[in-house]
Amino acid sequence: MDQETILASGQEASCLDDLADEQLDASLPILARHTVSTHCWFLLWNSFGDLNEHIFEPQPKVRHPMRDFYLLGGALDTYRHLPHDPNY
Repeated sequence: MDQETILASGQEASCLDDLADEQLDASLPILARHTVSTHCWFLLWNSFGDLNEHIFEPQPKVRHPMRDFYLLGGALDTYRHLPHDPNY
């Protein structure tokens, strides 16, 4: 994961990893309360690890100047089933 930093005043912290299962379990009910949709969208970097390109090729893509992503959809809980660790 690219380094992302969210700082509060006087705070030094960075987010360099995936959500722990406990964090995801705590976040899902909060996210679900703030959306009426049962369908969510996820972006998966097209150069992530050793992805099987043939599986993802028919998926729509989101183009970004720095990277391209596969656009995947599913229930909010689907996030836990996406690949999180590159398997190169």
